[in-house]
Amino acid sequence: MPLRAIIDTNVFLTALWSRRGAAFELFAQLPSRRWQIVMSNHLLFEYEEVAKRSAVEMGLSLQDVDDVLDAICAAAELRQLEPA
Repeated sequence: MPLRAIIDTNVFLTALWSRRGAAFELFAQLPSRRWQIVMSNHLLFEYEEVAKRSAVEMGLSLQDVDDVLDAICAAAELRQLEPA
């Protein structure tokens, strides 16, 4: 069973900003299944909001952000959180 982890939004955003750092390398390893990201619907929406707000500054289109999020979701263990 691969290592499972929840990744902070700042780490996700850092991975989008630069391909040279550890954050990018962490996400680049997702397809290898060496580890699995655990995502909730709330975390996914937070990733989306923060990434789309900064997309133009990072040289990304909104579609690029959606494509990255789709790839992450394809590799993720998804957890649906219900309102309290």
